[in-house]
Amino acid sequence: MTLHQSLVHLVGETCRYAGHADIVGELIDGAVGPREQNKNMPPGHQSWWDDYRGRVGHAAGQAGGV
Repeated sequence: MTLHQSLVHLVGETCRYAGHADIVGELIDGAVGPREQNKNMPPGHQSWWDDYRGRVGHAAGQAGGV
């Protein structure tokens, strides 16, 4: 394995785990995006997003056997 391959793998793994941390944070407090003024999310009705988050959480639980 070359140094280049190792670094590419490291960057990929770091991105994956950072994404997991974002998901956990969203499940804890329901907030999304980098800050309140810039949610970085497309517009939508809050109840639609709440329902979507619930469906994704349910699918993740099913996939994980929970």
